[in-house]
Amino acid sequence: MATSGHTTRQEHPILSAVAHIEDELKTIADAAAWSLTDEETRTALARLTRLTARVAAAQLQVAAHAESVKVGDPTGATTSAWLASETKMTHAEAHRTLKLATALDGPHEPVAAALAEGTLCVEQAKVIIAAVDALPEDLGKAVADHARSHLITLAADHDAKALRNLGKSILEVAAPDHADAVLAAQLDREEQAAARKAYLWMWDDGEGTTHGRFAIPTWQADFLR
Repeated sequence: MATSGHTTRQEHPILSAVAHIEDELKTIADAAAWSLTDEETRTALARLTRLTARVAAAQLQVAAHAESVKVGDPTGATTSAWLASETKMTHAEAHRTLKLATALDGPHEPVAAALAEGTLCVEQAKVIIAAVDALPEDLGKAVADHARSHLITLAADHDAKALRNLGKSILEVAAPDHADAVLAAQLDREEQAAARKAYLWMWDDGEGTTHGRFAIPTWQADFLR
């Protein structure tokens, strides 16, 4: 609509949707959940859980944009600091939110799409990103894409904890020819890291008994067991 030579900008679809959701939620603020039947309760809870993921996807999309345009700059604050101050979330949580948002806005866009569809929850999305990012970079984009796609599929039947365990062996699916060598190198690094943290403290109580505390690699502890 033109007015005095100026064009009035229509409200952005995201803001319009947020306002609509807020208005709809007001209509159920006083609704009594006890009046739901068992079947309605199951349906409502499942759908609300998926809706939460979809709202989170929209929040993360906007958060990624906020980080790209540095919305905190006018106040001299980082985006993370501005978000924490504006929403009263902790600075650590604000940082994690922006980190996840940036990842979803980059190579992990398929994860963002699944989150927006409500087929993933936020915790599953984090697990998938971590598993794919842990793959050796020299294996290439195709392997990462295959791993990501496979984990998104697995997420339909596995929660975040189970998905994390599956993610540890995703290389066997995404790049079976390289899996043995990469996993052997990873195991060697883990064993070396465990060895560096090993210690043994002992003391004699003067009454014929020696006491101690220790931390050793698990494979060595298995022998003691």
